[in-house]
Formats: sequence, structure tokens, C-alpha cells
Amino acid sequence: MTKENKVLTIDIGGENLKMAEFHFPENGGMVMHAFAFRKMVREEGESSRDMFSRYYNELIAEGGFTATNVRLSLSAQNSFQRLSKLPPVLGSRDAIDRLIEFEASQTMPYAIEDIEWGYQLLYHEWDEMVPEEQEDGSIAEISVHRSENEALFIAMKSDDVVPFTEVIEDSGKVVLSVDAAPVALFNAAMAAQIKDDECALLVNIGGGATSLMIADKHRVFLRNIPTAGESVTAQIAREFSIDNNQAEDFKRRYGFVALGGAYEEPESELASKISKITRNVMTRLHGEISRSVSLWRAQHGGSAPTRILLAGGGSTMQYTTEFFNEKLRIPAEYLNTFPLIGIGSGVDKNLLQSVAPMSQALIGLGLRELGHAPLDISLLPKVIKKQFDLNSRKPFLYAAVGTLISSLLIFVFGLMLLRTHEQNRVAAIQQDVVKAENETRKIQQLNNELLNLQGQFDESMNFLRDRNTWARMISEIQRKMPANVWLVALEYDGDRKLNTVDTGESLGGEEGEMNLNKADNPNKRMSLKNISNLQNITKVRLVGYARDSHDDGGASINAFIEALRKESPEAPSFFDVNNVNLNRNRVDGVYNLSYFEIILTLKEQLRK
Repeated sequence: MTKENKVLTIDIGGENLKMAEFHFPENGGMVMHAFAFRKMVREEGESSRDMFSRYYNELIAEGGFTATNVRLSLSAQNSFQRLSKLPPVLGSRDAIDRLIEFEASQTMPYAIEDIEWGYQLLYHEWDEMVPEEQEDGSIAEISVHRSENEALFIAMKSDDVVPFTEVIEDSGKVVLSVDAAPVALFNAAMAAQIKDDECALLVNIGGGATSLMIADKHRVFLRNIPTAGESVTAQIAREFSIDNNQAEDFKRRYGFVALGGAYEEPESELASKISKITRNVMTRLHGEISRSVSLWRAQHGGSAPTRILLAGGGSTMQYTTEFFNEKLRIPAEYLNTFPLIGIGSGVDKNLLQSVAPMSQALIGLGLRELGHAPLDISLLPKVIKKQFDLNSRKPFLYAAVGTLISSLLIFVFGLMLLRTHEQNRVAAIQQDVVKAENETRKIQQLNNELLNLQGQFDESMNFLRDRNTWARMISEIQRKMPANVWLVALEYDGDRKLNTVDTGESLGGEEGEMNLNKADNPNKRMSLKNISNLQNITKVRLVGYARDSHDDGGASINAFIEALRKESPEAPSFFDVNNVNLNRNRVDGVYNLSYFEIILTLKEQLRK
């Protein structure tokens, strides 16, 4: 919404278009800077929107209007008004809105989705005299203070509002408010002539309808009456059998309100007939006004009006004030709101004076810019309200976006700082890791040296552990050996399989391995070369003789082998009892003497 010190006001009547631009000087006040008036004539097949667009664009081009903001008023001919009483307990504002919306939906003849409407809450309080029985049984009237809330709502069909606002907005201007013409006129009258403590009747006689407004202190009552200037024109056309254009011309040239009673007739018979037609229409209008005042007083407890203010083009016929003064028996005068404003040099004052009675709603629209709007009911279309709502939220949206962007920037900056900090931290940790790896390598190297020394130590301990093994093994062999069996050799080998000795073959055949002598040379010992090449001892060879009473000594050798195979938990054997190899031969030339070789597999390997 553009903020400027001027506003363009537009009043669209039933047959005419009025436009005025008001400026608001810094020292206060309101000045009419430009004014334009145009009677609108609808071309054949032309819609209301197209007709308004044509005249509006003409006046914009010719009138020198520069304001961007626009306040619009529309004829109340197609509007709907209702004053409703509300329950004493209202609750929250949302509850009030729902209640009034429900009331509007039940009362208005159109679906609420198809209308533009608004309302205003009015607070009413008064003192009422009520009878009360006294202690002595008498009845006395006492004053009771009462109060109530009322809601005045006004509605128009969207089709009667949106086409005009669309034309205005298409021209690049912004519509700030849409008033029903009675609302704008009421605000102007309250600022100009109606006092806060009086009850005044304001009657705006337009072309298609008459708007009746009652200002009763801080209360308001509105009503549309379908009797107006066009009713006079239509009656003249029927009376003289002429078209409406000619009848309108007759009304303007000869029309006045005939005075009641014994008054001299005008010289022109045509004027006399037209005046009587006008009086008949005005009489019907008076009857509607009287019924409206009675309704106001009976149903709403309103006050009786003390004077009547007339406005609108239909009120300009001669003797109109005298007619209402006579009928209503209260002072009647014309509404004049022009003292509220200044008139600029660019305004055609003659034109303004000629249409002044029907142009005062423009002043009421301008007063909205000064904040003077006792009746603040706008029929602004929903689509424009949504746009205004969006515009009002834009600063907050921009602030939110700015805050979000700032937060993101701060977040990114924080991430950059954190990244730099972490990079420095990682670099420091990497240096520590390098140092730790160097120390780890040193420790690993020392650990390897320790393990090497530990291995050497364990190796020596293993040798030390096995130092008594041979003694214990020989003791076991000696203990299990029968008395007539003796050994001449005990030999060991490495990982290779021992060969039998009766063939004279060696266990390995290579230098450094164990060789066994033939059985026929028992005194010859086995020679060991390069014993360091043998890493482990897996088998031992027992070589000896047996003397038995039997022919070959076999019983003693077998007993020896069985003894070697036997073991107990208290005395475990050194040998694998399931893996014993025996080679036995008889010694020639010696009675009962046998030579034997026994190969025993160790349960556990021994170091050489």
C-alpha cells in the first residue's frame, strides 16, 4: 500500500460518476485538489463494468488525478443493512465474529460466499423507568440502568463490487476501502452538522433509492427505501405517455413539490401536473420514512428525530424542505459538509456547486484519511483483503527471511570456524600421531628385542628343563628291563624315520645324521656328526642282548617291551606305547643269546 498525502475518492451512483482528489497539508485539514462529474449513459449491450470503465478512464485522463490510493463508495440501491441485538455475554472477539456471521447468513438473501460484507459493534446504554412494588404495597416507578450490544452489518453482492474495484486496480491504483454511499455520507454529516447528543434524521434521495439514516447519539440505524428520483420520472412518463429521457427532462425543467393546502397554482399546467406527481411520490416516501422511524423507536428503543437533513440529487427539487417540515413536523434543512474542506484553485466551482447535494459522500470518503469515521464498515472484496493481509505480513516475512539468512550465515561462519578449529586440532593430533607412531616403532623394536632375548632365554630354559629327562628315561628303561636283558647302546635321531639295523642301512645316510651298525657287530657304537643340525629328538633306539632259557630268548625281550608299554598315572611313560618297533636276531655261535633293536617313539619331542 502506497503511503502518500493525497487520496482519490470515487462515488458511483445509479446514473452518475463523481470523482475528487483530496490533499492533506502538513498543517492539517483537507483540500479538494481536483473534481470531476459525469452522467453515465449505458450503451446497448454494455455491462455495468464496461460502462464504468469507459467513464472512469475518461475522467482519469481529463481530470488530472495523480493520487494512487483510492477510496470508493457505491450506491446503496443493491445493498442490504440490518441492525441486530446481541446477547449480553459476548465472549471473545472470535465468538462475536462467528455470531454475527451466523446472523448475517440467516438474514441476508444471498449465500455469504457470494457477498462482500462488514459490520460494526455498537454499545447502547440507557435509563429505563420500571414499576416496582414498595413496602407499603404501593407501586412506584424507579430508574434502572440498562445496556446492550448491537451489530450493524451491511452487505452487497460481490458481482456489484468486484467489477468496479478490478477496473480501478487495472489502472494501477490501490483501493483502500469500499463504502456503501450512506456510510460515507453519514460520516461526513457526523463531522459537519450532527451533534453527539442529538437524534437526527438523514435522508439521501438518490436516483434509484432513498437512503435513510438515523444518528441517535452513538447509535445508527440504516434503511433503503426504493422510492426516489427515478420514481418521479417513471410516474411522469406514465402520466404523459413519454419515454424516460423526456420525462427526466420535464422533471428537471418543471418539477417541484406541490405545497399542500390553499396555494396558488403555477401558470404552467404542465408544471402543475408534474408538481402534483412529485408530491404524490414524496408522500409515499414520507410514509416509508415515518414507518422506519416508528420501527426504530418501537424495536430498538430509539429516540425521536429532532431534525431532518436532506441530501442527494432528488432533494434539490423546490419546496422539498417545506414538504418534509410540514409532514414530519420537525425542522428540515439541507446537509452541507463543504465547510469541512478547502477547495483548490483547479476545481471547477460552478460544476461543483451544481452537483454539490449529490457529491457529499466524497467528503466522507476523504475523512477516512484523517481517521474520522464513526461508522467504519468497508465492503472491500475478499481478494483485496487477502492482498492487504499479505502486504501487512511482508515486513514480518522479510524479517523472517532476513533472520533465516542471518542465521544461515552465522551457521556457515560457525561451521567455518569449527572447520578451521578442527583442522588445527586434526593437524595437532596428526603430529601427536606421528610422534606416537615413532614411539610405537621404538617400543615395537625394543619389544622385538625383548622377545628375541625372551626366546633365547626360553630356549635355554627348555634345555635346562630337559637336562634331567635323559636320566629319568634311562632310569625308567633300567627299572622295566628284565634281569637277563642288557643294553649295549641307546641312540636317538632327528625328525627322520629310523631304518632297521639288520640291513646295515643308516637312518639318514647323509653326513651329520645317525648311522646304525649292523647287528653282527654289537660293540660298535653309532657315530653322530654335526649334531647341531638335529633340532628335535622324536625317537630313541635301544640296542642290546637277551639271554633266555628258551631257544631264542624271545620271552625276555617281549616282557621288556610289554613293560615299556605299561604306564600308570603315578608313573607315566616317556614313550608312545602304540608305536614300538622291534627287530630281533639270534646271535650265531652263542647259546640262548639274542640281539635286539627296539625303536621307541617319544610322546614329547626332546631337544638334542
